[in-house]
Amino acid sequence: MKETLHIYTRVSSVGQEDNGSSLLEQRNLGIEMSKKLGFEYKVWDEGGKSSRYEDLKNRPILSELINEIEDKKVNHLFVYNTDRLSRNEECSFYIKSKLKKNEVTFYTNSGVTKLISPQENLIFTILSSIGQYDNELRTERVRRGRFRKVEDGHWKGGPPTFGYKLKDKKLVVDKTESEWVKTIF
Repeated sequence: MKETLHIYTRVSSVGQEDNGSSLLEQRNLGIEMSKKLGFEYKVWDEGGKSSRYEDLKNRPILSELINEIEDKKVNHLFVYNTDRLSRNEECSFYIKSKLKKNEVTFYTNSGVTKLISPQENLIFTILSSIGQYDNELRTERVRRGRFRKVEDGHWKGGPPTFGYKLKDKKLVVDKTESEWVKTIF
C-alpha cells in the first residue's frame, strides 16, 4: 500500500478564495510533491479562513485533519508554507506538538521537516512567529490606513448618517434631509 501525502490548503479570506488562484496553486504544488515522493495524495481544502485565532473553531477541516493525525492515520503532511497552518503563537504550538507527538513528516514548498531535531523545531517555531508578526504588522497598517482616511475626511463605511450623503467618498450635507434634522432638533 502506497503512502499518502495529506495536502492542506487555505487562504486568509473568502475574497481570496473567490477571486484568487492560491488555493489551486497550493493544491497543485502538493500534488507535485506527492508525485516526486511516489505517494498517493488527499487534499484537505479549508478555503478562505483566517488563521490568526488561538483555537481552531473556525477551521473545521484542519480540526478534522488533526483528529486524523492523532488517530495515526496521517504520516505525511504538505502545506505550502507554515503560515497556512497558523499565524497565532498558541495555535502554532498546538499544531506543532500534534505533528511532533505523532511523528508526522512535514513538507512545505521549501523542504521537508520531521520535527525530531532541535534545529527543525527552532525553524518551525521561527517561521510560525514570523507569520504571526507579519499578520500583526498587516493588521496595524490596515488600521492606520483606515484612521488616516477618516482624518482626511473620508467616510468610515456603512450608510451615511441621516442628514448627510456621500460625495467622492466624503460626507456632505444632504440639503433635503438636513432640513428634517433641523426641524426635529
